[in-house]
Amino acid sequence: MRFERLLIPAFGPFTNFDIRFPSAVSDLHIIYGSNEAGKSSLLRAFRDLLFGIHGHSSDNFLHDYKDLRIVGEVNNRTGERFIFQRRKGNKNTLLDNDGNPIPETALLPFLGSVDISYFSTMFGLGARELRDGAEQLLRGEGDMGNAALQHLHREIGRAFVLADR
Repeated sequence: MRFERLLIPAFGPFTNFDIRFPSAVSDLHIIYGSNEAGKSSLLRAFRDLLFGIHGHSSDNFLHDYKDLRIVGEVNNRTGERFIFQRRKGNKNTLLDNDGNPIPETALLPFLGSVDISYFSTMFGLGARELRDGAEQLLRGEGDMGNAALQHLHREIGRAFVLADR
């Protein structure tokens, strides 16, 4: 899945915020800014658009819960385009472009096997996730810790093979 656009009518510090991700040969977009610029809120908006706005979201400090809304435009590997919305609520929170409820399965052709845990680990690294990941690495736990230990094990194995020569 590739994001083309993220429109945030009302979420966290954002009101009618619109960001586009133009396609290019080197198709990497990095979002950066000073402290309190909204980077973490923007990351939560991506996550919550895909997987739902948390029941106890703290992103209602500017907008009422009932008004929280995020809109996304994505493409999948086959080039299929999908424009959808997410609203805060307990059911029917995934909406089509016109605001009509659609099943959560409508995202499957775009998400594939990516769930909220995978998304957060691989694509949604904020300051808290980086700290948690570093702690997991030090304990040899979690996805990042397991990957690091596997890499270390391979490297030690190679070093012994080279030493035997």
